[in-house]
Amino acid sequence: MTLGGGGNIGYWVESAFLKLGHDVVSVNRGHNRMKRKFPMATPGLSYCLEDINLPSKSLQNKINQADVIIDFICFNEKDALQRKSLLSEFLGLYLMVSTVALYDRDLHLNTLSTLSPTSRLDWPYARKKYEAELVIKNATTKYQKKILRLGHTFDISLPVPFGPSNWTIPKWLLEGKPLLIHRSGGSIWPILHSIDAAKRIHFVANNSQMFSNTINIVAESTTTWNEIGLAFFKHLKLEPKFKYISVDELRNKHKYWSDSVCFHKQFDEAFVGVEQDLFKKYLSQDIDVEQGLAISFEWYLSSEDYRIVDAQALYELSKIG
Repeated sequence: MTLGGGGNIGYWVESAFLKLGHDVVSVNRGHNRMKRKFPMATPGLSYCLEDINLPSKSLQNKINQADVIIDFICFNEKDALQRKSLLSEFLGLYLMVSTVALYDRDLHLNTLSTLSPTSRLDWPYARKKYEAELVIKNATTKYQKKILRLGHTFDISLPVPFGPSNWTIPKWLLEGKPLLIHRSGGSIWPILHSIDAAKRIHFVANNSQMFSNTINIVAESTTTWNEIGLAFFKHLKLEPKFKYISVDELRNKHKYWSDSVCFHKQFDEAFVGVEQDLFKKYLSQDIDVEQGLAISFEWYLSSEDYRIVDAQALYELSKIG
């Protein structure tokens, strides 16, 4: 069962389970036209279009009967407390999807693991995820539970240096504007396509005894924001055109967009740990940035309906760039 599945990562997680013969119940409040969709009457897949904060008796029964629950929408302490009630009779494996953004960082190369400190939580998104983790970890439950900290994972959510992760940035580039990148564009990132992330999540779900209670789902290889940008231009059939902006300047011009840069994207990042060794032993990372963006752009270009552009964001980009 997925809670809030079907999105950037959830669709591929559901696909991974379906391909291996599992039945999947996808719980969400309704289909979003800006998401990937399964064909009608996909074998093994059923939907519960409900708000989990107000579960029907039918949904509660399905939750109690599930073997694995993968929760993409536990964002804060309030959500985590609600899960304690929702899962009171659940006996399977609960996987909360969190983020590696909550690790402490400085401007050096950071080699991080699940043992790295998480005390400097200036970014509200990361702090709220961390508060949710504490509730989940400290709850006394009948079920097994694990925290999945995901790194920068992309598909229909495009890996942009900053700004909206939909078609807005490609639209900006197609208009002849430069790709705006923080600092020199040389920050090293372990960026993972959602298909590879889904394989890892499926592996954890089926081999939970091999893993500790906190697991990093991150790429093995690294790339830079310059290399990510070059892949954008290649797939858009454009000559590369970059404009670099300091983090301080971005902070002054657009605080909201700069938060993820200031607290996450500007830092070099690599990961080690037992879980990384296990993934390397049993799984391959099959999709690099170029291949991943090809998959993303194929979806976006398949329908004009998917190419949503944020007009306000374009205006704000013009003030920065």
